[in-house]
Amino acid sequence: MNSYFISTLRIFFIIIIALTSLLACEDESLIQNDTETLNSRPSVTGKQVKAANQSIQKAEGRYMVLFKDQAERSISQQAANEARQRIQSVFSDLKINSDSLIHEYLYVSKGFAAYLSDEQVKALESDPRVKTVVPDF
Repeated sequence: MNSYFISTLRIFFIIIIALTSLLACEDESLIQNDTETLNSRPSVTGKQVKAANQSIQKAEGRYMVLFKDQAERSISQQAANEARQRIQSVFSDLKINSDSLIHEYLYVSKGFAAYLSDEQVKALESDPRVKTVVPDF
């Protein structure tokens, strides 16, 4: 009985090794096929990606506006209130609807994010209070 058990165990291990080898070969062919598929796909240039990103940003009309005076980078309620008043003043002066406001930057940076038209962007870019207007991701 002892020799029968050892013979059966040997056959079992031989089958396991054969199956493992077979599966390993099959996996390598799958990896090779995946690599060939990836290499055969058309590549996208950096210019195409940049153009696509600009189209998305332009279509959304989301912009981030930062004010020139960033000297006081304190985290206080007073600094936040002053930044909020400046945002409200810019919105009022340039007739920007308050519903277009996405976010107020009140502490470390002073400014806001909003949905803006091309005309509003041009007006903000020429506003002496504004340092920069950039697309918001």
